[in-house]
Amino acid sequence: IVRFHKDEPRSSLEVFLDKVTCSGDPDQETRPFGVRVKHGSLYIADPLVGIIKVNLLTKIKKCVLDFYLDTDKRSKGFYNDLDIGSDGSIYYSEVSTKYTYDEYDADGLEAEPNGALFKYDPSTDEITTLIPRLYSANGVQLSKDEDFILVSEITAVRVTRYWLKGPKAGTRDVFCDNLPGFPDNIRATVNGTHFWVGMYTSRFAPFAVFDFLLPHPWVRYLIVKLVNPTMLSVFKGSRPVGLAILLSPDGEIISSYQSHEVFSAVTEANEVDGYLYIGGYETHNVARVRL
Repeated sequence: IVRFHKDEPRSSLEVFLDKVTCSGDPDQETRPFGVRVKHGSLYIADPLVGIIKVNLLTKIKKCVLDFYLDTDKRSKGFYNDLDIGSDGSIYYSEVSTKYTYDEYDADGLEAEPNGALFKYDPSTDEITTLIPRLYSANGVQLSKDEDFILVSEITAVRVTRYWLKGPKAGTRDVFCDNLPGFPDNIRATVNGTHFWVGMYTSRFAPFAVFDFLLPHPWVRYLIVKLVNPTMLSVFKGSRPVGLAILLSPDGEIISSYQSHEVFSAVTEANEVDGYLYIGGYETHNVARVRL
């Protein structure tokens, strides 16, 4: 985890946290995915470790959900993103309860509802499944009033909404469907009313392999079973493009930022003080665009 000051992004760059693990094993692999800052702490979702809480001042780490200690709570899959409620509740996504992080390409190509959205209450140590059977659950974002929560479904190319309060509490609906790319993290705008969605890759190219295979589940099944796992990513390929979209409070696409050369595989777009900060899975930098 690195940290930099927004006014001097280059000169202030520093390593904030070198190892996410709480196990004490220096050789344990870590892959910090979704991160949030709340109540003076940094929360991290790591598909190989679990959910970690880090004090921003002391850097003291606490494993909220540890894959290796909380064996009764873990599944085979992996956590991806999270958001923190005002009461301290942790809402988090699990990409797949069938495949592990190393088997992610198989999960994506199989395109079955193996993922889920959960709520963890630290005060009672209870985990509640909010939405089961999601298609590669990814980005998570609470609404401004915390009356609903959004979760992106990568292989369903949509954003799903789950109502937490009001007459629709406990129900789900589609917030935005048939997106132009595969949605990753979701982050609210500064005013909290709109939502930025990073797109890992676009769908609409001269030939989008995934869209071609989607209507043929048996073909996808055979590919997963017969092809070397290291080669599966080839079958999900599309034209690499940097793409982030802005959704209205009603789930309509009202704006987008695109790049065919500078940036690609966008996993998150986060709005801060008039800039849009963009991170990507296959890049080694952070970009920012003046809004």
